[in-house]
Amino acid sequence: MKTLRFFLVVYLLLTVNTIQAQSEAQKRQAALSAKEAINDFQSSLGSLFGSAPKEQDNVQRRRNIGVVNDYVASNCRISVNDLLRGSNVLDWNEYFRRIPLEFPDGLLFEIELKKATFSKTFRTTSQGLLIDVYAQKSIYGTRRNGEQVELSNKPCRIGVYLNALGNSSGGCKIGFIDHDLSGQNNTFSLEDGTTPYDYKTLNETLSTIAEQVNAEIKQKGLKKIQLTTFTYEQQGVVDDFALKTTTAFRQELAKLNPSLEITSPSRSWQDEIKIKGGYQHKGNYVEFVAQLEDDTQKPLSKLAIDRLLPKNLDPNSTVIPVLAPPVIPEVKQVKQDLNKIKEPLPNIEALKFGITTNRGINSLIYEEQDTMLLAVKANKACYVRLVYRMANGKLALLRNRDFKINEYELNKWVDIRDIFECSSPFGAEFLIAYASTDVFESLKTHEEDGYIIIDNPLEEVKRLSTSRAFKNKGSVVEQQLQITTRTRRK
Repeated sequence: MKTLRFFLVVYLLLTVNTIQAQSEAQKRQAALSAKEAINDFQSSLGSLFGSAPKEQDNVQRRRNIGVVNDYVASNCRISVNDLLRGSNVLDWNEYFRRIPLEFPDGLLFEIELKKATFSKTFRTTSQGLLIDVYAQKSIYGTRRNGEQVELSNKPCRIGVYLNALGNSSGGCKIGFIDHDLSGQNNTFSLEDGTTPYDYKTLNETLSTIAEQVNAEIKQKGLKKIQLTTFTYEQQGVVDDFALKTTTAFRQELAKLNPSLEITSPSRSWQDEIKIKGGYQHKGNYVEFVAQLEDDTQKPLSKLAIDRLLPKNLDPNSTVIPVLAPPVIPEVKQVKQDLNKIKEPLPNIEALKFGITTNRGINSLIYEEQDTMLLAVKANKACYVRLVYRMANGKLALLRNRDFKINEYELNKWVDIRDIFECSSPFGAEFLIAYASTDVFESLKTHEEDGYIIIDNPLEEVKRLSTSRAFKNKGSVVEQQLQITTRTRRK
């Protein structure tokens, strides 16, 4: 069976409204998607016209017709002055009808894409964005009267209506093929060895992520969402790049969904859906991810992913930012120590416990001499233990003692009157809070510079703070706040 290959570009039949400039990354992604869509179209068209109609049964032919029509715009026109006698331009349906009549043994139609060029500007039409592609076509076949048709490497213009700036080939529609080469001087090629990622910016990458997340938000009918800070490897270490990335993502999401209320988590007792995001080095790229999750950190959506070349992280600087904060290994070790108790903490009595600071619970940064205030909340009377891991690894028992939330304090935020001032050493720190319906086992401590310092290692602190709840089949809840402390900036 002969293969009919067909490369088409969207024909601008309707009124053109504007010439729309796109970024280099968007142009190249659109060109790749148009090329892919045309290749798919060629393959399906070859199945339809690459052999005589009599060789195809009716079911197969109807199936092939349906596939081909999926790739064609409703106003598709094709220039055929070198193919069929009569009109210079045919409606697609007429073209579709006449090919098997004119060429009963099939038709070979090839488009050479290796040296194709693409228009640098896209036109906005009522059917979407239009990209012009310039290539060469070849046609071979035998008419019903025995006349041979041979056309080799004739320059042509081909057009495709783009789907979402060509982020995927799905939905791209073939519009026309003609011989208008007047715009060929304002084009670019994909043969220079570059890819869309060579040009893609941080904001474009985050926009792609936001599009994927927003699709999940709309599918779930959400009107409000909490946005946690994007951090390296989602480890919770907040620095300038983490804040910059989160702000940019928030802006891109707001553009896509202006009515969506985007907030930052302010307290740990909030049953709201959150967006958790992060970034990490992966091969030669920086990979950005985001996902919806509930208050138990259970994923509620597919992982949104896109990537960026490190050199494009900051277009205003020739220095590639260092993304991995130096404290990452230490942070991972702390989390590993806290997770050594694999068994889920018992919560027979459905104890609910939350903690917050005067700066909420997200993107916590305290500078030298800043003060931190705390508040706690529980739905049942319980004992509370607050353990603070300082940047130097020492563990302090805040308030110098465990304390109790009484019946009259239930279901409301209870302010802790102690004031905690930020001082050296600086770095990644943790506030680990335990609430239990049973009295805690005692810790080994000593006094140092006015603080009660815990001598037990962190893993043992967790065991001593949860063991009686395990033993007595009670309830215990653990909450963690990650805090970045640093010297005061001028």
